[in-house]
Amino acid sequence: MEVTVRDPNEVDQIFDAISYNKGGSVLRMLERAIGEKAFQLGIQEFLETRAYSCATTDDLWAALGKGSGLDVAAMMNGWTRTTGLPAVLVQRQDGRLKLRQERFFLDRDPERPAEDPTLWEVPIPMSDGSGRITDHKLIGRELVVDAPSKDWVKVNAGQAGFYLAHYDDAGWKALAGAVEALAIGPMDRYGLQEDAYSLMRAGYLSVPVYLRLAGSFSREQNHYVWAGVADGIAALTEIFVGDPHVPKLEEWGRKLVMPALQKIGFGEKSDDPNERLLLRATLLGASVRFGNPEAVENVRAAFQAARSNPSSVPPNLRSVIFSGSARHGDESIFAALTELHEKADLPEVKVQLLRALGAFRQEPLLRRAVAYALSDKVRRQDAMAVFGSIPIEMKPVGWKLLQENWSVLDERYGKSGQIGHFIAAGAGGIPSEAHAAEVEKFFKDHPAPYGSEKIKQTLEGIRARAKFRDRNRNGLAQFFAS
Repeated sequence: MEVTVRDPNEVDQIFDAISYNKGGSVLRMLERAIGEKAFQLGIQEFLETRAYSCATTDDLWAALGKGSGLDVAAMMNGWTRTTGLPAVLVQRQDGRLKLRQERFFLDRDPERPAEDPTLWEVPIPMSDGSGRITDHKLIGRELVVDAPSKDWVKVNAGQAGFYLAHYDDAGWKALAGAVEALAIGPMDRYGLQEDAYSLMRAGYLSVPVYLRLAGSFSREQNHYVWAGVADGIAALTEIFVGDPHVPKLEEWGRKLVMPALQKIGFGEKSDDPNERLLLRATLLGASVRFGNPEAVENVRAAFQAARSNPSSVPPNLRSVIFSGSARHGDESIFAALTELHEKADLPEVKVQLLRALGAFRQEPLLRRAVAYALSDKVRRQDAMAVFGSIPIEMKPVGWKLLQENWSVLDERYGKSGQIGHFIAAGAGGIPSEAHAAEVEKFFKDHPAPYGSEKIKQTLEGIRARAKFRDRNRNGLAQFFAS
């Protein structure tokens, strides 16, 4: 990604998850568009010609152009020099599909959507119920293509494109049926629910429509897909924290997830394939997150066994067992976690235990967890694990603790980009404009130059969640009424 650097403090912040994830996604899209062999030849050309010298983005595009015979720069400059990404609107019209691109804004106002002239050159692979895959390219604002008059059509087949696809009502309904029948591949199922969540947040989809789509994943068998579905439901419980319908949503989530968990069982078996091990951890984590009593008791029993024999905890389930016990735990669990942390040899296990300490939902225990994280019993680079796992119910306490411990955090981490992670974890999450104003004032009075970008991103996130909550205040009620 190409970004103008105006201040040296920005350099460390620019190399964040957005840069790396967008960069990787755009390159994956390009590989799909020009072909794997041409992409590899272009990368080989780039590495050989630019070895032991400097290189620019244009050098990379030139090399990939040689490998493919295409004008890669014309295709890709919009993706690397323009912030954001497009949403592609898909509408069926008498056996054809009308495709229209517009810039995606998370804080979009659906009543008054902003006009934006930005256009991308968008590769559009499409699959349908017959198994056919066709390739198109959306260069201007709109494009009309042939499509089956019936059955489902999936835009961005294979989910390699760095854009969102939004369908009309009939399109979403047909795709939900395909998901339920497992008629489309796991990557496309994953992409559908990820797109749907983002589109809901931006006002393209309503909360009830999104949740109905999420409900179609009850027969899902892939852990990546289940993680996305569970995360989307959990995110809604966090945005609507305090809403009287959140307990109903958690119950609905429990009912959605539990049959799949019961099918594979709570305990690991010696002959379990890797996908089943990961799926069990994902489903158990979601069940505990949504408060399933059977899952919580299972986690508690496993944790009690771990206290006397830490090696008895399967590595894939450690995080769920530690954090789940804390989420539904008390002071005795806190003492056991700190004891295990001090005895643990593996840094990975130590971090997992610290994340569990941040998951308590009682203020006295959370205060003790933060004090422990900042003590000499915890490596300084690991302290963030506690702040990063504070549950939504405790975010107001986390924000207080960030302010109360600011002088220590600033002294330890203020001259590195790590301070930004503490800011995002401690200040983010609470969906209200009043909280955004409070955060803004605090950092005006307590500047954090190495965390300036994270402060902007955190404020943007708070305000986007607050607007979404206000705009959809009846969303959960409408879903359960229908």
